[in-house]
Amino acid sequence: MAEFAHRLGLVRLAFLLVGSQETAEDVVQDAFAALHRRWSRLVDHDRVLPYLRTAVVNGCRMVHRRRAIVGRFAGDRETRGGGPGGRPDRAGLIPLGNSQLRRDRPLPQPRRLGSQ
Repeated sequence: MAEFAHRLGLVRLAFLLVGSQETAEDVVQDAFAALHRRWSRLVDHDRVLPYLRTAVVNGCRMVHRRRAIVGRFAGDRETRGGGPGGRPDRAGLIPLGNSQLRRDRPLPQPRRLGSQ
């Protein structure tokens, strides 16, 4: 697989997009794993490098999406230490101040289209 020779360039691309060497290597490894899984279904084997680049860019987008979601829920609040006295609370949830999901609040009723 000659595409493996392009691994370093793909890691550089991912590093520029995510800012972390470890995360960049993980994204590239995931792209190669996806290529391996889809190898038999790949129509044009000459287009493997563009496929890998696209997979790396999409993987980096997913990393940023995950970071945004975590940031949205965690914010600048302390996310370590658990409940009072630094112990995790009974449900094993990490306290996030007012944004913590409350166990005593009922979940909202699902809405159905057309039944308003």
